[in-house]
Amino acid sequence: MYLTRLIRYTTIGTVAVILDLMLLFIFVEFLNIFYLVAAAMAFIIAHSSNYYVQREWGFKETQQGIKRSYAYFISFGIVGIFLTIGLLAFMVEYLGLNYLLGRWIVSLIVGGFMFFLHYRITFKIRGELPNPLGDRFKPLKEQMQRLIKL
Repeated sequence: MYLTRLIRYTTIGTVAVILDLMLLFIFVEFLNIFYLVAAAMAFIIAHSSNYYVQREWGFKETQQGIKRSYAYFISFGIVGIFLTIGLLAFMVEYLGLNYLLGRWIVSLIVGGFMFFLHYRITFKIRGELPNPLGDRFKPLKEQMQRLIKL
């Protein structure tokens, strides 16, 4: 089941990245928006549409309630925005990569990290994947739960 879930996550994520890249291209090339602002805008749009499909198809056996899982999804999305923008700026400004190539590479890095967070916390799937990190994310999870209850 883990492999099926990973394939679904990757499929949905690939569609989201394609949407993200298309929007990024349109925002930069046609609307003349600064590439970092455009990347944030494209990420927000693609990420928002991603939640519903992930919940209904990728993680349909979720044990997490919709309010809590959406709060986690958005929270991790905010982390994802900062990681995406920071890594993209590094790849374009310091490594000299094209912004689209840099964004594709960033999507692989951030996407892998996000899969782990969504699998273990957002959609609370247990028992399929061994947890190599033990309870290292437990304090983060407890803090997120306290914030959601406020």
